[in-house]
Amino acid sequence: MLALYLLYVQHPNEPYIGNLILICWQHLCLSLGNKGSFRLCRRSEAGISQDGITDQQSPRRLIGWRPSQHLGRHLAKVCRAAEPTSETHTLDQGKKKASMSLIENCRSVTKDDIVIPDSSAVQQHKLPPLVSALKASAEENAASFHFPGHNRGRAAPSSLTQLIGVRPFLHDLPELPELDNLFTPEGPILDAQKEAAKLFGAFETWFLVGGSTCGIHAAVMATCSPGETLILPRNCHISATSAMVLSGALPKYISPAYNFDWDIAGGITPSQVEKAIKELEMEGQKAAAVFVTSPTYHGICSDVGSISQLCHSHEIPVIVDEAHGAHLGFHPQLPRSALHQGADLAVQSTHKVLCSLTQSSMLHVSGNLVDRERICRCLQNLQSTSPSYLLLASLDATRAQISENPKNFLTKQLNWLLR
Repeated sequence: MLALYLLYVQHPNEPYIGNLILICWQHLCLSLGNKGSFRLCRRSEAGISQDGITDQQSPRRLIGWRPSQHLGRHLAKVCRAAEPTSETHTLDQGKKKASMSLIENCRSVTKDDIVIPDSSAVQQHKLPPLVSALKASAEENAASFHFPGHNRGRAAPSSLTQLIGVRPFLHDLPELPELDNLFTPEGPILDAQKEAAKLFGAFETWFLVGGSTCGIHAAVMATCSPGETLILPRNCHISATSAMVLSGALPKYISPAYNFDWDIAGGITPSQVEKAIKELEMEGQKAAAVFVTSPTYHGICSDVGSISQLCHSHEIPVIVDEAHGAHLGFHPQLPRSALHQGADLAVQSTHKVLCSLTQSSMLHVSGNLVDRERICRCLQNLQSTSPSYLLLASLDATRAQISENPKNFLTKQLNWLLR
């Protein structure tokens, strides 16, 4: 580790040295029963590191965090003691001073067109909480010794950087402490989800990085136990079918009306749902949940309000696959959203009609018929433990975009369509 660190000091811009240090560090942590990581930072603003060694004594310092904190600090002290002095350093003094001046005063760090924007730039408006946290973390003047392996774009494949540039890699960060944890949010993710719940009218909202498929899986698993029955339309998305496989639920299908003029299947009606509930009751069973697709892929909406009222009279929760309807409720000429019509769970593909990145969605809950803790446990089983913060931040940014003018942000588009 010490040899690799000294090599990094002499070649700070070589990405593969950082990756080697990361691998060695993890092997060291695992051998000690410790799963930590650290980052190598240049000169703190306060001028004094957390363990009392000044930055004048050490231009670079190691910050250990979480379980590896003490081990990281111990390694930092060892590395400082062995760091080359000015008398033995082989670099030309003039170049060294210029380099340090650049580190201290530069507004950007570049290598092969990699640019880290100036962190002191002030936005004219307040950034959304998760976007702000991601921006601040990406702009830290720090060498990263954590995942992902592309090392803030320095080791990114050239074929991809030629296509999308390097900026996405700068913000492709893992679950750093300042970025919060998707499964136990306490900081910017929690703040972002609360703002989303407020905007969409939910009791609580969860950000999804596995698309609406993940949300539908969680919704069905949270309401249906093995052997219980789920009422759902025949033209449901394949994710509803796979959700029954995962949960062990049994289907009670409803065949939606078919429009032969347009050659498309429609929605389901309250009378069809009532018939399905009564048929189950005659068999001595009760539906665990009712699943509604509204709008369908072709834009057909069901009467979610009447279906919800009917189901709630039997204490049956309503799940709405609203993947294509995240925009509903934000204009008087559009149908009301599923939540505003009484749905208990609504899954929205924020990336389909709104403006988040592909694969990012939201799961909303309302009412008290669905156990919130059960939803959380299902999402922990279904979602990645390495979520993309670009996807999460895009959800937060989209929410903020709508919040600026929630009643009229679709007016221009609808006026153009309806003229």
